[in-house]
Amino acid sequence: MFELFDLHRQLAGKKPDLLVRAKCDRCLKETERKLFAELAQAPVAANVTLEVPRQRAHLGKPSKPGEAPDRRPSKTGRSQ
Repeated sequence: MFELFDLHRQLAGKKPDLLVRAKCDRCLKETERKLFAELAQAPVAANVTLEVPRQRAHLGKPSKPGEAPDRRPSKTGRSQ
């Protein structure tokens, strides 16, 4: 996430004013509203489409001779 903020900061043109990364719906100072409700009511400042290149499968350490290769599902839910 920071890398995207930093990339736009380095490019010519309008710079980002603020980066908000929120996991929790926190109470805001000076208002009865919470963060997610406040952001839902705010106008959209911009839309950005990113293309993320597919990464090669991460292979674990090689099995010892005579052992079957590891066939546990990866974090994406697909088997290797």
